[in-house]
Amino acid sequence: MNTASRGSSEDITHTERFCNYSNDILISLSKNFIITSFNRQAEKFYNLPIEDSLGKKYDKICGQNKINYKELVNAINDALSSKSQTSVEENLYDSVFIKWKVIPVESLENNKPIVLLIGRNISEQHKNNAELMNARLEEDRKNKLINDLETSIMIIKNELRHERDTRISLENLLAHMPGNVYWMDKSGIQLGCNNNVLSMLGISRENYIGKTYEELAQMANWPEGLSERFKQDDIEVMRTGLPKFNVEDPPLPHTNGTFLHLLTSRVPLRDAENNIIGVAGISIDITERKKSEQELLRAKEAAEAANKAKTDFVQNMQHDIRTPSAGLWGVLDVLAKAEIDGDKKEALNMAVTASKRLLDLCNDAVEFGDLEGGNTRPQLEKALDVRALVKSVVELNLPAAFAKDLAVDFKVDSSVPNYIMNDEFRISRILINLLGNAIKFTNEGEISLNMTAKINKEERRGLLIIKIKDTGVGIAQDKIKSIYEKFTRAVASNTNKYPGTGLGLYVVKTFIDELNGDIEVESHENQGSSFILSIPFKIRWADLDNPGEQIDERFTSPLRGKEEEKSHVLKTKSESTKEKTPFTHELFIIEDDKICLFAEKQLLTAFTNKIDSAENVAEALKKLALKRYDLVISDLGLPDGSGNDIVAKIKTMPESPNYKTPFVAMTAHKDALKHQQAMDAGFAATNTKPLGTDKAVELLKTYPAQGAVTSPKEEGLAVIDLALGMQRIAAKSEGEAIEALGILFETLQEDIPALQEAEKNNDIRGAREVLHKIRGGLCYSGTPRLEKAFAVLHDEVKRTPEPRKIDYLFSLAYDEVKLFSEQFKELIWGKRS
Repeated sequence: MNTASRGSSEDITHTERFCNYSNDILISLSKNFIITSFNRQAEKFYNLPIEDSLGKKYDKICGQNKINYKELVNAINDALSSKSQTSVEENLYDSVFIKWKVIPVESLENNKPIVLLIGRNISEQHKNNAELMNARLEEDRKNKLINDLETSIMIIKNELRHERDTRISLENLLAHMPGNVYWMDKSGIQLGCNNNVLSMLGISRENYIGKTYEELAQMANWPEGLSERFKQDDIEVMRTGLPKFNVEDPPLPHTNGTFLHLLTSRVPLRDAENNIIGVAGISIDITERKKSEQELLRAKEAAEAANKAKTDFVQNMQHDIRTPSAGLWGVLDVLAKAEIDGDKKEALNMAVTASKRLLDLCNDAVEFGDLEGGNTRPQLEKALDVRALVKSVVELNLPAAFAKDLAVDFKVDSSVPNYIMNDEFRISRILINLLGNAIKFTNEGEISLNMTAKINKEERRGLLIIKIKDTGVGIAQDKIKSIYEKFTRAVASNTNKYPGTGLGLYVVKTFIDELNGDIEVESHENQGSSFILSIPFKIRWADLDNPGEQIDERFTSPLRGKEEEKSHVLKTKSESTKEKTPFTHELFIIEDDKICLFAEKQLLTAFTNKIDSAENVAEALKKLALKRYDLVISDLGLPDGSGNDIVAKIKTMPESPNYKTPFVAMTAHKDALKHQQAMDAGFAATNTKPLGTDKAVELLKTYPAQGAVTSPKEEGLAVIDLALGMQRIAAKSEGEAIEALGILFETLQEDIPALQEAEKNNDIRGAREVLHKIRGGLCYSGTPRLEKAFAVLHDEVKRTPEPRKIDYLFSLAYDEVKLFSEQFKELIWGKRS
């Protein structure tokens, strides 16, 4: 080791040798970090000759060699300040580690402090330690992996054991489930099933798995086509991905020789990625249920057959009883009105009253049967003339009121529209029953019927409020709650004081409920009764802004002999009709019951003497083929067929003279279905027997004689009049008039279908709008016949609430349009040629 000054040469030499042969780095530094000694190991480590290192600062040689020395410098300062040795381990660079021992001493020459640095290269030790540490870490990692693997294996074993137990449990559950359970892959290969499937097929599970439907069908002898149906059901489930629930399969043979009825549900099977991999089916055995259903069906069919036989018998009896009853009442009524002898007239009037009571009782029984059987449903979309309906009900009851010398007040407020949409039959029967009861239970005083309405224009709805009040015997308070029960009567029938069936108010309450209405009663014994009805209804657009007619009339009995009230005294229908309604109809009556035929002929003779008749289908068709009639009144039940057969045949024969003639059904049946079947066959309207004077007048007014409407052809009018057309548009040539006709021709192609649709739907408002438009266009063209046809039609539509009642006028107008179109085309082609 070289130093700047030496002591004894021999000592120094030995010391240098010792230092130079040491494996440690030996360096001495002055207090200012000047190198004072440097051995061979330091020379190698710092790559610096000893001579070049002496006298240099330590940090300079460290900097030249890019050696990290900061930790060592800190240790030197600590040693100098504490005057005690210390040590520090420093990573000089890369993977070179030096452990330094820092020893503070005093110089031998000048007693100045110096530091001896003894550095030992421990890089290898570090490396070994690192390798040992890495080995230990690797060992720990391996041990952890082994532990984790053992844990995972244990978990997997537990999961496998659990899955095995679950699978066994599920297999046991599926194997013993009721019904059939089975599943298959996308190719239709069977993957598994429960015991019921194996029992049904008579095979083992091993023989089942892997089979197709076709193979199963062959093994189990299934009916032909059954396997293909099952297969198609499975394919549909897999194709759509949607389950199919509760599909009843065809009967499936069992190995025991019986057939099973199964209700099957199929669901798609999916994997973890939601891909469809097959189908599962669950079939429930409904064989016993099917047997019960078949037994119930046979019992039901037997009961229905018995009930139908009973119903047919009752309906036939109804018809057979009501027809002669109606005829008897009609004949007696005609005879009573024609009789002059006072005693005979009184006797006939009593017979009329008795026959009318018999007919009313029959009607009540029939009505009750219809209600109990649910055979009639409200017709809430049909327009009805409220005032005409109420007036006819009042007039129908006036004879009974006059017989007891009772006055009848009849008031309809202007708030009530002229037409409302509701069930005419039910409202009529409600009023007839209530007014009839009021008269029946009133011995002196008066009866009043007062009608008002509350209107909601925005919703086109209203509430009809009707109050019927009498001054009769009243109702005891303890019996008011039970008056609507069927067969309930305030006075027993055997007293013969107030005859009846006890069904009237039951029918009223039932009909009110069906119309979603309400009924209240205010009554006290011997003080009279008031029934207040609230019935909701709809309003047609055409009637929203049309105020109703105010009616306030009082009818008093002629027996009172008050000359000043004669204007309010009801005249007989035959007398009033002869004075006010002269008719020119040619009528045709089809009726097989001689009494009804006689009564109807006698009644209608008061209005016209042009009446023909027939008693069966064959005779009627012969006469209808020879002559045109203004109106045909036909019974439905005839010996050799039905009135429906007649009208259906005539309405399919345009060449028949009665193709456009209105047919009206007159039947003893009250079944709504019978009436609807008649309308579907082609009848313009249906009525329940007896005809009666008021109904006869209404029919004759509704269906005017065709002779009263002169056709354009009969008036000698031209189809196309170019001179008239030129005049109306001030045209200078026929070409301009023809151009106007062309515009008319094009607009009619749109307007006529719209008019036909309005007529079909009984849309009076729509028909009026289309007709108004057509007539506006006709004003600018030379088409006299079209103008005439549409003028008559438009005027009649404005007066008539139901277009189908004047279908012959519609047909006439359509025929004129067709004729105009043909002549216009001929005119155009003639001009072009």
